[in-house]
Amino acid sequence: MSNPHKHRIPERLRKREAERKAALEKKRQDKHATTEDNLQRFLLEFTKGKTEIEDKMLGLYDIKEEHLNSTFDELNRSIQLLQKLVSDSVLFLPSYDLQSTQQHVSHLQTALAAKQDELMPKKKFAFSMRKKESDINDDCRLPVSGKDKESTLPISSVSAVIQCGFSNKQGQNLSMKGSEINSCGVLLDHLINCNVRLFGSPLTLHLTNCADCMIFSGPVSSSVFVDNCRNCTFVVACQQLRTHQTDNSKFYLHVTSKGIIEDCKNVKFAPYNWIYSELDLHYQISGLDKAKNNWNKIDDFNWLSVNEPSPNWEVIEENERVKSWEELVH
Repeated sequence: MSNPHKHRIPERLRKREAERKAALEKKRQDKHATTEDNLQRFLLEFTKGKTEIEDKMLGLYDIKEEHLNSTFDELNRSIQLLQKLVSDSVLFLPSYDLQSTQQHVSHLQTALAAKQDELMPKKKFAFSMRKKESDINDDCRLPVSGKDKESTLPISSVSAVIQCGFSNKQGQNLSMKGSEINSCGVLLDHLINCNVRLFGSPLTLHLTNCADCMIFSGPVSSSVFVDNCRNCTFVVACQQLRTHQTDNSKFYLHVTSKGIIEDCKNVKFAPYNWIYSELDLHYQISGLDKAKNNWNKIDDFNWLSVNEPSPNWEVIEENERVKSWEELVH
């Protein structure tokens, strides 16, 4: 006598398997729809922000001279927010859209810098990190990592993109993660005999008054500024490097635009070679072109001769370059 349930069990299993596959497909479609929704919202917000910045830049010629400084500050902050929007959207952006929007942000930064040089020219390249105490609002004081009271740095509106960093430290190993510094301005100031590692992609990096330090940074979206440093090693990647009054220091550099030095002596250069786990992601966030590196194309503002090389900088010979930093930095 045959069992009436013999052929029902496989049917129930097939039905259960079909339901499981249908649930997985629905989940996949929902995820795809969510990604598409996020992408559309991102593109609308990015386009709106980009258009507003471009419109304001077109109107710069109509701004009164006394209002130019605050207008450029506002535009810089708007570009920073646009960069942060891109950085926060890396996980769902297709590679083409990520690269395209990063290029747009980079072009805005370059165009704004050119407008500022045109409308607010400076007689000489220098860092403007100082401002009278009376000109600084209380809400422009920057909390910088450190226990000392001096570590709360007053900043001017020009430097308002600086959001984090370290100050007044000696003989310490210091580090910050991408979640703390991505698309932010970072300041390292008055450091002595410190090792600093920045695992992320800052918007800008300011290095001032440092001595006997080793400083490592992931890709910086725009510029690295170095001022009044000595006996340091800098391992940095950026769009542009500007170095002022710095002596006896080494740069392991990735720069897509150019490196500029002024009032510097005995500074040496080699290609950027720091490696860490999220480096490729941070290159994506920064928008820097990994294939383009002008590490050995340095402009010395104190050396005008075109027929003779500047005596103030040189290339580090290959056999003298550090191959791995792991043993030197703990």
